[in-house]
Amino acid sequence: MLALTLTACGGSLDSSGDAAPGVTDKTITIGAVQAWGGDFSDPVNKSYEGMQAWINFVNAHGGIHGRKIVVKKYDHKETAEGGVAACRQLVSDNDVLMSTEFQGQIAHVTTANCLDNSSVPNIVWQGSDDYLNKWSHTFALLPTPSQMGVTTAKYVRSRVSGDAPVGLVYVNQDAYKVAGDAFIDEAKDLGVNLVATEPISYTQSSYVPQLERLRAAGVKHVVLLTLGQETAMLTQAKKIGYAPKWTGSQFVFEYAPQAKPGLYEGVTGLKLTSAAPSKTYDDFKKIYEKYGSGKYPEYDPDTMLSYGFAKVLTKVLEDAGANPTRASVQKAMKSLSGFQTGVLGPIDWTNGVIGTKDLWPVKCCTPERYWKADGEPSADFGSGALKSEKKPDKGGDS
Repeated sequence: MLALTLTACGGSLDSSGDAAPGVTDKTITIGAVQAWGGDFSDPVNKSYEGMQAWINFVNAHGGIHGRKIVVKKYDHKETAEGGVAACRQLVSDNDVLMSTEFQGQIAHVTTANCLDNSSVPNIVWQGSDDYLNKWSHTFALLPTPSQMGVTTAKYVRSRVSGDAPVGLVYVNQDAYKVAGDAFIDEAKDLGVNLVATEPISYTQSSYVPQLERLRAAGVKHVVLLTLGQETAMLTQAKKIGYAPKWTGSQFVFEYAPQAKPGLYEGVTGLKLTSAAPSKTYDDFKKIYEKYGSGKYPEYDPDTMLSYGFAKVLTKVLEDAGANPTRASVQKAMKSLSGFQTGVLGPIDWTNGVIGTKDLWPVKCCTPERYWKADGEPSADFGSGALKSEKKPDKGGDS
């Protein structure tokens, strides 16, 4: 449990003697930069409830060193330009101690890069391979896209026997392409019998040509690096009588099997967070039910991701001291080692800006249509060090 109730003694001063932004004798204000409006507003606001529930719990138990946490929201509109604009507004306002980004497809990267250039401490949900060796004020919780591709290849190698033919389907854009390229390179290094690769677009409606080519190549195991496209692919595969074993990462969120009962049955993959049922999930449910806002009474393990994020945030604020400054927040992040949330792999920023490389193996599904645990979380699944740890990777992993 956090040491939440140490007595505060007025606002903090930074190294220049000026008051630290966002810190008063009673509150600590943090920024939350997300796609709060527009097409992504509902899933983003629902996901945020897990974070807010933990913050409400902490505030109800005395806050951080006697100060309550206040969240100030900035909307990056899920565009690259919106990310920069939100960052500039936050920097101009100069009234938050640090920033957080628990979601994003593109804008979180431009936001994070801008905040880092502005020396604002920031926790982002996932890092970018392009900036890993450049960031000094931004720290990410989860593996980069290329690291996810490498780990997915190691997972497939551990689960697919011998020379069984494997096919890859990946979205040929943005982070999915980065993950796909990394998967292909690592699979070849590991001796995976990768006989077919099928890039797809975000919005295509028919995947039958790709499925027919996979079948013609004799593929028995299909690896998916997708986000929603696999729903149509699984449906169309059933219609044409193609029944390989499906696995992968990127798509393994609860809304997929929840929306299509039975369709994902037997599908395996790698999840960003621990699975339900578990003690961690039971603890999360209790806190969510008591301390959530009530706006989204329905919750699931996906909502737990931001809850785990919030646990890391409050640990950083606690370690930043009774009179936190941006400098002490950054020092606390750089010193965080092996921090256990139960939701994510152990968070360790002592050797870089990526907190954990572990992913959680799961299989569909529990009776409630949640992904269920199918092994222990890992980054290598018995295949040795990550490729990015063996030699420098073109994606910039460290």
